[in-house]
Amino acid sequence: MTSPAIVVDYQTGAQDEANVLAPAPLTLDNKALSDKESKEFLSASATSIRPALEIEGDGRPPTEEEIATLRLVSGHAPWTAYVICLVEFAERASYYGCSGLFYNFIQQPLPEGGNGAGAPPKGSQLTAGALGLGLQTATALTTLFTFLAYTIPIFGAILADTKWGRFKTISVGTAIGVIGHVLLVIAGIPKIIAEGHAIIVFILGLIILAGASGMIKPSVAPLLADQSPVHRQEIKTLPTGEVVIVDPGMTIQSMMMNFYWAINLGALLQIATTYCEKLVGFWLGFLVPGIIYMLVPVALALVYKRLILLPPKGSVVLDAARVGKIAVVKRSWDAAKPSVIEDTLEVEKRPKHYQQWDDDFIGELKTTLNVCKLFLFFVVFNLADAGLNSILNNQAASLTTNGAPNDLLQNFNSITIIVLVPILNNGVYPLLRKYNINFSP
Repeated sequence: MTSPAIVVDYQTGAQDEANVLAPAPLTLDNKALSDKESKEFLSASATSIRPALEIEGDGRPPTEEEIATLRLVSGHAPWTAYVICLVEFAERASYYGCSGLFYNFIQQPLPEGGNGAGAPPKGSQLTAGALGLGLQTATALTTLFTFLAYTIPIFGAILADTKWGRFKTISVGTAIGVIGHVLLVIAGIPKIIAEGHAIIVFILGLIILAGASGMIKPSVAPLLADQSPVHRQEIKTLPTGEVVIVDPGMTIQSMMMNFYWAINLGALLQIATTYCEKLVGFWLGFLVPGIIYMLVPVALALVYKRLILLPPKGSVVLDAARVGKIAVVKRSWDAAKPSVIEDTLEVEKRPKHYQQWDDDFIGELKTTLNVCKLFLFFVVFNLADAGLNSILNNQAASLTTNGAPNDLLQNFNSITIIVLVPILNNGVYPLLRKYNINFSP
């Protein structure tokens, strides 16, 4: 059976099944359009017309008894979700493929008898290097890169949520990333290293690459979640005869597990780039991630017309900051509730953006801040997981490696995750759900 065709909103490209995304009432030259004229205008202005996604199952919502007794399963992800995972794979491959070389490039000097591109003589125990600025400088610059790569996404997310939308933000970030990769390759050219110009070009490339990552990273996962075809719980009978509930949360969880797996698969490119620096030089080590990175614009162009693109609806981060400001000044969360503001303040004294949230948002924000205490363990985790990388590389450089790159050890984290994610996603988690074992907080 053919799915019904739906119009895509002419401004945003998002599905407009309920006519809620298009402006209402529509106007043309400041003149309101009739219903018939509005439909004609939407049809002419739509960027594409495509079949609506079919909801899995027989369409019947579960009863309370079924919710309590039946197993939750995930629906099937559309092919567009896998293309988005490919985008993340390529972006993360370029990120980790380059950043894994930073320690040696900055810390170690050009090896004696090498080829001038940073590679040591074959058969020697020397380590690849270029700038020779020492451990402290290497740690400082790589920490700067990590800091920027994890803080710029806050601003990238706000930009996507308030102005550009997720797809445009990803696209602009991708274009910026191309510049960063070109600069890193230039920094690895033997002549640039020999003339002492590599440090400036390298730092520029490092900062630009972090900025590109900050625009891409916060939008890819939400864009993936937007593609989920399951929007409510529905009953489905499996070929085995078991009746289950197709659940939106389980569907997105499964999609995100594949997404996370793609991230760590991309991180494995660092194994290849460490051998590139060891055997050929840094120019090749930086070039290979740049080539993989070019999959990002190709994949985005391939999937663009099939994506569900939702319009910017405002930033929760900005709303949370505004609510927090009111709560601090008034020393009360209730003071930030729109109902309280309208009852206690005159119109001219009311906050400018208070109508962008509702009373429920205040309670949700309080709950979120309380739950954030769970993330305090990440501080300890990152000290162990990332804080020791420079020391680990430095120690490995002093050991007998017999041709193995000293920066190879840090890849075991990604290898472990790649092995475990399919086991957890396809074995452990479904088994736990089958026996109604829930580890939610």
